[in-house]
Amino acid sequence: MKLRFVAFAAVLALILGAWFPHGTALAPTCTSNCYYFSSSLGNDSNNCTTTSTPCQTITKLNSITYPTGSTIALLGGDTFTITAALELNGPGASGQNVDGAITVTNYGSGSCNVLARVTAGCATIQVSGSLTQAIIGVNLASCAFNNLRILGGTTAALALNIGNSASGGFYFDNHSGTNSGCTISNNEIVDFSVLFFMRTASGQFNNMTFENNYLHGSTISATVDAGFLLQGATGGSNVIQGNRITNIGGHVDSVSGYYDGCCGNGILLSNGGANWTDQFNVTSNFGANTNSCGGPAGNWTYEASNVTMQFDESYNGGPTSYTTGCDWDGFDIDGGSSYVTAQYLYSHGNYGPAFNWFQANESGYTFQYNIYRYSISENDDTLQSGAVSIGGATNISTHGAIYNLTIYTATVCLYFLDDSDIIFANNICWKTTGANEIVYSNVSAFHATMNGNNYYRTSGGSLTFKVPITGTIVIGLAAWQAAISQEANSVSENPNLTSAGNGGTCYPGGVVPTGPQNNPVGCPGPYVLQGGSPMIGIGIDLTQPPYSLNVGTRDYYGNTIPHGVGTGFNIGADGGNP
Repeated sequence: MKLRFVAFAAVLALILGAWFPHGTALAPTCTSNCYYFSSSLGNDSNNCTTTSTPCQTITKLNSITYPTGSTIALLGGDTFTITAALELNGPGASGQNVDGAITVTNYGSGSCNVLARVTAGCATIQVSGSLTQAIIGVNLASCAFNNLRILGGTTAALALNIGNSASGGFYFDNHSGTNSGCTISNNEIVDFSVLFFMRTASGQFNNMTFENNYLHGSTISATVDAGFLLQGATGGSNVIQGNRITNIGGHVDSVSGYYDGCCGNGILLSNGGANWTDQFNVTSNFGANTNSCGGPAGNWTYEASNVTMQFDESYNGGPTSYTTGCDWDGFDIDGGSSYVTAQYLYSHGNYGPAFNWFQANESGYTFQYNIYRYSISENDDTLQSGAVSIGGATNISTHGAIYNLTIYTATVCLYFLDDSDIIFANNICWKTTGANEIVYSNVSAFHATMNGNNYYRTSGGSLTFKVPITGTIVIGLAAWQAAISQEANSVSENPNLTSAGNGGTCYPGGVVPTGPQNNPVGCPGPYVLQGGSPMIGIGIDLTQPPYSLNVGTRDYYGNTIPHGVGTGFNIGADGGNP
């Protein structure tokens, strides 16, 4: 078993190294259309065009119309304290000061790698007074922002973001048309209500990349409401990857203007967001202050389509002190989402569900064709609403599937708050202790298809199930099978995992020195099937009728599926054959 991990790790390391070269980020070389700024050495009477004649202030920076292909470089190690945001308006925006493609970065000899906490060479922008944004970009295309530290921390910066207001440490807006090809990378954004806010009114963004950034509150209870928030239409191929997002405390609902879903979210793709890949991101410590519903979650979609969430870790979401509220989900496919594939995810220690499924049609957006698969949950759901929680409207989900999960929990593995037509198959539901049922069905109708699952309890009682429609509590798998006339191929056996319950955190201390984009292959190792596991080769072949699913070609650990034993498919997130 160990050998297949090592071999796969070597291959994936080479691939990831090509995708995400890591290490110390130095200032790029600028050869034409260069503009330099230094708060310590500059003077606004200079021409700004050489490192010997830098200008000094962001006010001067905002006053210049930059030719296409310009680079704006801020001296690394300098702090620019501002009372008005650095604002770049591209073609088609009022107050235009950018003709075309533009880069904003640092210069100098210092190093800047925000994920490794090496920041001496980063250029810093610090807001002051009543300012709620540090950087504003409007109608920009083919742009880049990198090697910057953007600091809030003021009362204004941490005030509640109301709806579509232009708050955010970095506020990116498109008023009309299509803007494409911007990259925001290796930036640290700290202590704003929304750390990075991307919004479109009547236009859309295409081919946007947001990678290797460190977004956080200064404390776990900082009133940060979102790490990365998208509201509006996107097309093309958009990527958010390799980011570290933590200490997203949110606001309490007693704050004037609070609305459900506003607060405490790591990554939220919403309001028409489409064609996003959310991968290799780590979110933690979210929702410490929130006490309502409609979020918070580590990663989630709402009114979004064609989204892939993969290789993400989400943990320690929850209130500092619980009074009321719900959610604190590791991951959430929420109302109006369609064609969302959530796979290769690790959720642990979250107060709410690991994998929330809120089926609702929202404002013309249909909830359909969504999938959770090949993912792991450890010790989620203190709230006891289900490690996998099915809610929303009754039976409006279409073509949904949840399969090949490994769930290790002391509470409820699967909770039907509402009826759903999902396929729930090939999942390991390992219950440790507690009086809760392993499946809880609080519904008056039942359209789910369930088969090929393993329900196992360590000790301290029998497996109990709450039957849909009747509400009867039954004991043992056989009684459950008889009660719902399903699960003919399901079992109740020790899955023989390596060390269940000891998954821990894949990124101890929050950030690996090489950055969270380098997903540690085989983590969490305790959920690997040991040789001889009864889960090997007994899973349902979901590619065949009546399921007819495209199940992909790999499992959580990178093993190729199917293999050559039995059906070729396992129960649980590990699809290998040790």
